[in-house]
Amino acid sequence: MFMLNYPFVELDRQRDRRRRVPTALITWMVIVVVGIVALSLIGLKLFTSPIVTKVNPFPSASSYTLSSIHNASLSSLEKTGAYEVPGLGTPAKLNNQATLLGRPTNAQNTQNTNSNVKELPEVAFVGSEYCPYCAAASWPVVIALSRFGSFDKLKVATSSSSEAFSGINGFSFYMVSYNSRYIYFDGTEEASSVPSSNPYSGFTPFSQPVNNLMPLMRRYDQPPFTSSAKAGELPFIDIANKDIFSGALFPANLLGGKGYGTVAYDISHPSRSYTGQAVLTSANMLTASICTATNNMPENVCNSPAIHQASALL
Repeated sequence: MFMLNYPFVELDRQRDRRRRVPTALITWMVIVVVGIVALSLIGLKLFTSPIVTKVNPFPSASSYTLSSIHNASLSSLEKTGAYEVPGLGTPAKLNNQATLLGRPTNAQNTQNTNSNVKELPEVAFVGSEYCPYCAAASWPVVIALSRFGSFDKLKVATSSSSEAFSGINGFSFYMVSYNSRYIYFDGTEEASSVPSSNPYSGFTPFSQPVNNLMPLMRRYDQPPFTSSAKAGELPFIDIANKDIFSGALFPANLLGGKGYGTVAYDISHPSRSYTGQAVLTSANMLTASICTATNNMPENVCNSPAIHQASALL
């Protein structure tokens, strides 16, 4: 019985194998096709994607933050001079240097080519959005400059979480416009806070050119104008070639974990806040330095008690 049925059993097995072969082939064909499509999509992505990672735009500063800064920038002139803040950054004096001048720009932040426009003493700022010391310094810079003019398109920015004192809230000067009768402001951000393979900083560089400020940094952000310990540090601030600030203006960790509303409150109530004292003292020092370049104009700012007191720190 067993011998009689064997050919039929073997025949059934052969039929089963013939039925299974097409299924296996189809499965492998599907895998190959999916692989080809996946590789095609990856290749398309590589060839069509921009080399530089897209920079996430920061939102504009809130009206509350801006109004708090504006109020603090004026009200503090009569009562806040210079608090004793450990670690406060002091400038290097540039003696016998030609005054740094800049030509005012229009509201679109494009160079005004009208040769009749008067050149003004220039305040140059070079920083990066990932830098916690730049974020901290942006507060006194905005306060000081708000006493001489007004910002347009000022945006908030937060330093990188991978840096020391991570997540410091401040402001970005990327593509910002500033209008003033007394000074010209040239603010530049070298890079964003978006990580990249950039060998210089490790963060995505901006397309905004910084070549106009590089000669200033190469010349003054090193000895003998800057100490060896601070050479090349950010931020770099040049006040009309009168004073050079390099590196932190005050300990950046004072702003650690603080939102914009909290810092705005601190600078409006410096007697209650060590953070407010540090920010306003730095702002008053910057203001006093700018006043030396504007021949003490405007008078209501430069002749105020707070600025006279802060000038002793320069």
